[in-house]
Amino acid sequence: MKQEIINGGNARYLGELARFKDGIPFGIVNKTKTDVGGTYVAANCSSNYIIVCPFKDLVDSIAADKNNRYEVFKCYGGVREYQFRKYIKNNTTYKIAVTYDSLPKLIGWLSGTEGWKVLVDEYHLILEDMDFRYDAINGLMEEIQKFRHYSFFVCHSN
Repeated sequence: MKQEIINGGNARYLGELARFKDGIPFGIVNKTKTDVGGTYVAANCSSNYIIVCPFKDLVDSIAADKNNRYEVFKCYGGVREYQFRKYIKNNTTYKIAVTYDSLPKLIGWLSGTEGWKVLVDEYHLILEDMDFRYDAINGLMEEIQKFRHYSFFVCHSN
């Protein structure tokens, strides 16, 4: 995978940069600073996005953001397909926040992966959590390959 360095200049948030207007670039994005708006870009650009999160509280937080331009569907344990179908029927631009564990379930509900972009948020937690979340993380890594465009968001400063 080719490394690309994106200089943010005076921009505080990723959404201020032209490179992020249609979503997050393919590959691994090392944002070096927290709270720079990566999930906000995915939730508010015109592309259909699946935002994959390590835990339910993060899914809830993303969906609760009052600044979201689009409704965000929350997908985790206990969420049923009929709720997803209702969301799809009532929206034209789709934003889904899903836990690692529920990504396989969600993909089963999709009629295909074409036209979807995926952002794996908090990517740095994958290695930390692998010991006790092996099945969920292994499933995530298998399922992500079904998409043409996916990004991993990691916060790691030099």
